[in-house]
Amino acid sequence: MFLVDSFLEEIKQSMPFPKDTFKMVIEKELRFIYFVMKNCYLWIDNNGKVDYTHTLLTKKTPDIVMGVFNNYMKQKIINELDVNFTRQELKVEILKMLKKDIILSASKYSIKETKSYKSKTSLQYQISEQYGAGEHLLIPNKRGIGVGK
Repeated sequence: MFLVDSFLEEIKQSMPFPKDTFKMVIEKELRFIYFVMKNCYLWIDNNGKVDYTHTLLTKKTPDIVMGVFNNYMKQKIINELDVNFTRQELKVEILKMLKKDIILSASKYSIKETKSYKSKTSLQYQISEQYGAGEHLLIPNKRGIGVGK
């Protein structure tokens, strides 16, 4: 607060009509903050809780990524006050989780009736035709192995 007060006094001196109502407060004290980009960051507060902006991890973040973040990355960030993860170590953690539950690699599709799709070649139409309307967890086949896409 000493720095904040000093900063405010410096600003007030440069104002033509300084007001005593011009104040600043500390919203939150942090032990660590990591910026990915503007409005996209994570932090550790003084209670040791890791939190992040909704632009970093969203509702659409895959379950496997959230699982690795919650079960592995969070504790390491708290312990080391850093986000120095290698691609290899994250790959190892992802594979461990997938061995336990392969459904974590699935994508969720909210599908309507086939008649509501204009194109019969769209992925949603094909899923609707194969499995019907509703929510479906499907594992993408990106290597062209087997039937389906």
